[in-house]
Amino acid sequence: MLRWVHILAAITLMGGAIFQRFALMPAAAELDDETHNRLKAAVRGRWSKLVMMSAAGMLLSGLINVGILIANYKLEKPYHAVFGVKFLLALVVLYIASLLAGRSAAAERARQNAKTLLTVNLVLATIVICLGGDLRIIDRTPKGAAPAVSAASSAR
Repeated sequence: MLRWVHILAAITLMGGAIFQRFALMPAAAELDDETHNRLKAAVRGRWSKLVMMSAAGMLLSGLINVGILIANYKLEKPYHAVFGVKFLLALVVLYIASLLAGRSAAAERARQNAKTLLTVNLVLATIVICLGGDLRIIDRTPKGAAPAVSAASSAR
């Protein structure tokens, strides 16, 4: 269940960013200034709620999922390094998404560069997704399982 919360939250954030960057922004650029500003405010007001719910869902489900893995499996050394990089990049992605959807003066200034920030966020989110895929294939052994017998030790 938590895995699906995590995946659906990621789909929401990345899909929304793709839509904004490649469909909404170019279409909205053709509007007059007053209509453009009203549209931006209306979209931001609705999108910000989805960003906050998705960010909370991703953080909560991700931390619980990794806690369950650490409690139940012996993870190979690369797992922790890859997870650390993924987690830090995910925090940057969530920060940029929150900033673009936010109400503060800093958020308003950030939206002056929305096209660039959305592009950066999509690149980082793609890297995070690829790292998540790598985490799924790193070897893990259930705790309490008998150690694997190597060919050398069985020949004795």
